[in-house]
Amino acid sequence: MREPTAHERNAAGPVRRRAVARRERPTPGVVRIGISGWKDTWEAAALARRHSPWLEGRTATDAGERRALRHAVEVRHPSCTAPAFIDLARRHRIAVVVADTAGRHPYLEELTADFVYVRLHGDEILYVSGYSPEAIAHWSELVNSWRSPGSGAPGDRGRDVYVYFDNDAKVRSPFDAMALERAVELAQRDRAASR
Repeated sequence: MREPTAHERNAAGPVRRRAVARRERPTPGVVRIGISGWKDTWEAAALARRHSPWLEGRTATDAGERRALRHAVEVRHPSCTAPAFIDLARRHRIAVVVADTAGRHPYLEELTADFVYVRLHGDEILYVSGYSPEAIAHWSELVNSWRSPGSGAPGDRGRDVYVYFDNDAKVRSPFDAMALERAVELAQRDRAASR
């Protein structure tokens, strides 16, 4: 697609957490997960080395070079749509996942970090349905708008965007991912040609 940015080359991919309601107001604890402890690969490896004894000899806990970690939280409860939650995520630069869950969980497009993490769980039926050409075109427009300079990211360079398809019950994920990649590339070419 494109050359990675300097930040992408020096940062590990995002670490995603899920915000599930176990109490009435889960907001502070959920975000604390993202900001406490492991901010880089060495801190994450140190945590991983404290694994259970039954994992001994079956884990890889050498992080190699030290790289920053980015955190994202996927909202699964309406209380996490509150402005206080969004402000807290923004203050700590934790991405709120843009999750298409076929209407089952809250849908948010709040840009709270210098990257966007998208999870596409199914256009109409959770984990099952694929994405129509129209839906792929819609997601392509969003991806390109988030990646464009002027999207509000620091330095006005555009945001890094990670898209994960999780509509795998009917083996749609790889086909939808390839279709989205093609649509994003074509839109970028069209935009470059019109300049």
